[in-house]
Parts: sequence; C-alpha cells; structure tokens
Amino acid sequence: MRNWIIDHDVAGQATVTHTATPRFTAHWTTVSQSPIDADSGGEDGIQLDNVRWLDPPPNYDDLKRLMAQAAHAIDGWIAERF
Repeated sequence: MRNWIIDHDVAGQATVTHTATPRFTAHWTTVSQSPIDADSGGEDGIQLDNVRWLDPPPNYDDLKRLMAQAAHAIDGWIAERF
C-alpha cells in the first residue's frame, strides 16, 4: 500500500490519503453490496467523498483510475484486519 495512508478511528471517521502526486485526502465508507443498494456505492463497495486536493486534480480518466486505486488500497487495509 505504498503511497497510501488509511485510517479509521474509534468515532467511525475514516480517511484515505494519497502521498504521491497528485496528493489528496478523502473520507471513505463501505457500501452495502445488496441489490437494493448496489447503485449507491463506489468501486469495490467503497465510497469516497469530501476529497481535498493538495495538488491540482488529474484529468477525468486518471481521476477514475486513482479513485479505483484508492478503493483497492482501502479494501486491502480492511482485509488485513479481518
């Protein structure tokens, strides 16, 4: 998980930080994968919001790829804990 800092505190606040350019931090939550909620989620059942860019944001295609990488890093972080 190089270039990623993932945190989830006891109050339920979860953040992900990308430490390489383009740097950003965002809140994340897991999303139910049931059929009724399937359309409300992000990549891999992870939803990112409140993105704060520390560098200029990338173009649309790179942004989609970067958000997918963030979701994958979070999934790995969750898997390590269970």
